[in-house]
Amino acid sequence: MMSSLSTVLESCEGFYLILDTSVLMNIGSGRPSLENLCDATGTLPVLIIPRAVLAELENLTAESRPSTKLKAITALKVLRETKLCKVVFLNESISSHADDEVFLIAKKLASAKCRVAVATSDKALRRRCRMIGIPTVFLRETQLRFYSDYQF
Repeated sequence: MMSSLSTVLESCEGFYLILDTSVLMNIGSGRPSLENLCDATGTLPVLIIPRAVLAELENLTAESRPSTKLKAITALKVLRETKLCKVVFLNESISSHADDEVFLIAKKLASAKCRVAVATSDKALRRRCRMIGIPTVFLRETQLRFYSDYQF
């Protein structure tokens, strides 16, 4: 479902989990599942896919490396076909860089008193989020499971 950030900010109900490209590529590899990602939060979140993340995934589907292309295609398919939870694709972009957009959206939702976390495997993005008090969900490579640095 396509939506705007202002629509999400207006409702601000439930728990929002903003997904980064790195997490989606991990899900696209088939190792951890979308279900495991939702389990890490202990609740059924509304997944938010920023426009820059979606664009990055779509660009990766055109990449020449078959393994990268397959992961991106699989990630998009999982997101579009999931019945597990609500997925919101944002139709507007507030930054051309995916990590910046994920961070800015999380910051806006947090300042509007929405319950929000960021799912990422990017250490720099995790650090930025933790510095302003936004919880993160991350992949622990050794166990191939998602974990949270916060109890929701």
